[in-house]
Amino acid sequence: MATPYEITIGMEVHAELATATKMFDSVTNDPFGAVRPNEHVGPLTYGLPGTLPVANQRAIEMVVDLGFDLGCTMAEFTKWDRKAYFYPDLPKAYQISQYDLPLLVGGAVEFKDSEGTLKRIELTRIHLEEDTGKLVHPTSPSASQGQAVSLVDYNRAGVPLLELVTEPVLHSADDAKRFCQTFQFILQRRGISRADMEKGEMRCEANVSVRRTEDGGRKLGTKVEVKNLNSFRAVERAIAYEVERQIGVLESGGTVEQETRGWDDAQQQTYVQRRKETAADYRYFPDPDLPPVTPHALFDMAAKAREAKPYPHEEAAELRHDYGLSPAVAELLTSSIEAYGVWAELRGEAPEHSVGERAVLNQAATTYANIDVARKLNAPQLLELAELVIDGTISKSQIREVAAGVIESALEPKEFVARQGLAQTSDRGEIEALINQVLSQNQDAVAKLQAGDPAPFGFLVGRVMRAAGGTANPAVVNQLLREKLDK
Repeated sequence: MATPYEITIGMEVHAELATATKMFDSVTNDPFGAVRPNEHVGPLTYGLPGTLPVANQRAIEMVVDLGFDLGCTMAEFTKWDRKAYFYPDLPKAYQISQYDLPLLVGGAVEFKDSEGTLKRIELTRIHLEEDTGKLVHPTSPSASQGQAVSLVDYNRAGVPLLELVTEPVLHSADDAKRFCQTFQFILQRRGISRADMEKGEMRCEANVSVRRTEDGGRKLGTKVEVKNLNSFRAVERAIAYEVERQIGVLESGGTVEQETRGWDDAQQQTYVQRRKETAADYRYFPDPDLPPVTPHALFDMAAKAREAKPYPHEEAAELRHDYGLSPAVAELLTSSIEAYGVWAELRGEAPEHSVGERAVLNQAATTYANIDVARKLNAPQLLELAELVIDGTISKSQIREVAAGVIESALEPKEFVARQGLAQTSDRGEIEALINQVLSQNQDAVAKLQAGDPAPFGFLVGRVMRAAGGTANPAVVNQLLREKLDK
């Protein structure tokens, strides 16, 4: 049933770049590797007199390279701007950013929605700026006396920060989540950013508006920005909550106000932070200490030979075509950089296996995707376990038992199977003897089969497997049982 409201969402994503140094000075860019607060900090961060910024060329190269992948248009000319920022996590009282001339404009990110439909989300811009420090609000004796106490760690201040802004073309919380997941995969796959949301290396903000479908026209509803979205679950839930909240306001005859809201994960609701600032509030002006940037003059990226780096859905299609993986397994392997890393390890180890690279990779990947306990195995163990299945040493129904045993015993799969006597038998004479025994003990089931009822066949297979202690080869059992019953 059609909803009486149209939901429109635009996403903003910030991602810290994985450069060796910070954006505008030579201080180490490793805020999470620091032993102490304010360890990776220099005079520029503190805004000391006489300090001058120098733009990090590697950060610019990373963003331009990403822009080519996403079909963006690179600026012929861009500049750095100072954005008034009156908070203690940037002591200069301004942030170096890009305002009216971003490094990249246009382009798109593609992903598949929950129905498998390919969607193309147009981008407004991608620009570079510096990150801020981190405020800490500890509990202290002075705080208990009614005095607010805040500490600040500047290790993160000045880290190169990419900001991506989409057009308002998303229309569901699930699509917004999938967009963010896809962009994280792109960043991690290319080595541009670690994009760990738990550490704040990637942060998402949603601009959400709702309007009555009957209103028509091109004007959108009032936009509300939702911040503090530090997980994909938070992205989805915060947008869903905000949509319901705005619909409730409209249904009650009220007016949605333009404002910035935070997300309270504990309460599962948004809350007002401030009325939305405009560009004038930030008082942008060109940074007088940094020269303009002409990317094409720095490096000819267009002529650079570049490795094809497809989207996750393109990676999944490639895995299905080249290795015969099922759609579900291929999608899982490209759903995160961790899963894709496992696949890369499997692919690197597989050529050493004698049962065939394609077959062993398919079985190992399927095991990883479908057996939760098998995800604790390393790549060589997964491949060895796959070999045991392919050569008939164990059945697919034994995979979970063997994987759990390998983890508990610290033995390798082949050694564990040998010690536990789990190797299945394909000896036709031995299996035939067990089948004769089962048939003689279950004449009622045999009679039903001969009368045309196929249901008892599975029951008889199960009885034979039980009589064999689970070690009979299921394929041989099925074949011999059918031959016996057809006589």
